[in-house]
Amino acid sequence: MQRAIELLRSKSEQERARVDEMLAESGWLRTAESCVYRCQDTALKLKPWMTPPCWLRTARDVKAALREPLPDAHGKRANWWSGCWRPD
Repeated sequence: MQRAIELLRSKSEQERARVDEMLAESGWLRTAESCVYRCQDTALKLKPWMTPPCWLRTARDVKAALREPLPDAHGKRANWWSGCWRPD
């Protein structure tokens, strides 16, 4: 978590100021969680509907994330049961 803080602070003066302000206002843990999220989001190129690994706290969370259907090419969640195409 400390590494994520350091990575973001090293990106630019603006990022350094943003992280430092967050540290002063929200404390280390909340700031570290935010920085980890931002680093994972960037590194993994997550789509808006995708769950970042830092949000998975328990084995139940991991199982639930793995049960989520993969999105289709348009970014919509595909349902396993909707594979039938019915022309009108």
